[in-house]
Amino acid sequence: MELQYLKELEDIIYTFLNLAETLLRDGVIDTKTYMDITIKKKEFLKGIHNI
Repeated sequence: MELQYLKELEDIIYTFLNLAETLLRDGVIDTKTYMDITIKKKEFLKGIHNI
């Protein structure tokens, strides 16, 4: 059950990253903001996989 929640959380993170890519492409956010998001994503996913 707990693994299912972690997988769903991971899916949400990837959805958020896809949104960030779209916002970057459309000029809504800048490259630095996008990079900050991807770094946080990597850190968060690393934490999930260490559980």
